[in-house]
Amino acid sequence: KEHKSTLMITHRTEDALSFDNVLILAKDSHGTGQVAYYGTPEEALDFFNVENFRQIMKRLNTEAEYGEGQADFYIEKYKEKRKGKNHED
Repeated sequence: KEHKSTLMITHRTEDALSFDNVLILAKDSHGTGQVAYYGTPEEALDFFNVENFRQIMKRLNTEAEYGEGQADFYIEKYKEKRKGKNHED
């Protein structure tokens, strides 16, 4: 397997499972883009406790965007997950 990185920005959420890793960005309550998740697509579904990537977007989008408005929660959850990993290293 070649070691290559590809950056793809997509709103076609069904494509996400074809990648080794995904980076999910979300706007916090201040409108600032933050990392809400980075890792394998399969682990992302577990992290957000959903069955598909469309549901992840619904969790993160604001209520004005017909979402659940939980971006701040997941941004903080991911930060805590990263802190835990750093302590294990």
